[in-house]
Amino acid sequence: SIPLMELAVAIDPEFAMAYRSVAVSYGNQGLGFRRRQVMEKAFELSDRVSERERLTIRGDYFMSSEATYDRAIDAFESLLKIYPDDRIGNTNLGIIYNNIEEYDRAIVLYNTNIQTGPDIMLSYWNLAETLCTMGEYAQARRTLRRYMDYDPENPDILERIIETYAYEGNYTQALKLVDERSRLRMTIPTMCLSTWPT
Repeated sequence: SIPLMELAVAIDPEFAMAYRSVAVSYGNQGLGFRRRQVMEKAFELSDRVSERERLTIRGDYFMSSEATYDRAIDAFESLLKIYPDDRIGNTNLGIIYNNIEEYDRAIVLYNTNIQTGPDIMLSYWNLAETLCTMGEYAQARRTLRRYMDYDPENPDILERIIETYAYEGNYTQALKLVDERSRLRMTIPTMCLSTWPT
């Protein structure tokens, strides 16, 4: 969490990976400016950490802007040459490839994460996101349902499956699953509401 990592950097102002963790948390909350500020500090300290941590920080730092994606790709590819199963490297390089529409490369990276950590939801979520972007909704649903083998009633996964039907225009099937969603006391996805006929 941000408070714990902020405490860590208060105790050790040269804790580069703690700055990175704070920056990532800010980014996940949509606080891009704060993310850039804190990631800058992590980057400044990245010559004092292990090679694995240095490449992770450099990749994260450069992926903040499309203008430096090439440098982020170099960092993450270097990381994965040494540590091919690195979850952060595979995830973030996959995100970059998805953003630049090199979907096949993103899919390979996300599948690597699924193979090495089959019970981690984010890997399935990222893969499904890429498949949806490609219009492969049925395959995206199969991917999400694979995760449900580990967590059969995960509301986030069910919500995402509902969204894929809505994006596809299959509102009948989406509404059937809304009944299941109601049983799990979920909120109707905002994205779906914007696309469903009234």
